[in-house]
Amino acid sequence: MLDWLFYIALIGECLYGLALAISIICPRKRIWPPPKWKSWQFFFVWTSLIVTVIASIGTAYLSWNSFIFKGIWHYVFGGMLVVIGYVIYVLARKELGVAMMMGVKDRFISTGIYKYSRNPMYVGDALMLIGGSLIVNSLSLMIICGVGVVLFLLTPYAEEPWLSEQYGDVYNQYLNKVSRFVKFY
Repeated sequence: MLDWLFYIALIGECLYGLALAISIICPRKRIWPPPKWKSWQFFFVWTSLIVTVIASIGTAYLSWNSFIFKGIWHYVFGGMLVVIGYVIYVLARKELGVAMMMGVKDRFISTGIYKYSRNPMYVGDALMLIGGSLIVNSLSLMIICGVGVVLFLLTPYAEEPWLSEQYGDVYNQYLNKVSRFVKFY
């Protein structure tokens, strides 16, 4: 069962990665962000992500504490990353709203946490994935989460041309002012 869930999660990630690759390489055939609410592209992306999340939860449950970490440090460090990531995610989601989080055009956001990062939600997601994989202490989940982090790092490359098309000069000025992920001073 664990192997099946692991492979299902990876297949879901591969489908999302394919959507990103098509969107980055051929913006006219963009899948993410979807061209409209409830389009086939919308359902393709969200179905692949939901399948990945469900299979990842099953993988975590069935492979809990099966890797090399001993003691409590991986719980403590992983827990800190999850909490920090969750706070960043919540602040970003609150600012962005549900529709925009799901890839539907609404309004341009450059306030709140978006003053410091163009993609704080992905930063938060990546931190939660890394922290969660440390807590679970499973090689299978670390692989799934590692692929997930890479996908979160690639997603802005599919979104930025779309954002530039939608919001023009306002977005392009923002692009030049604010770091893609985290600005290191």
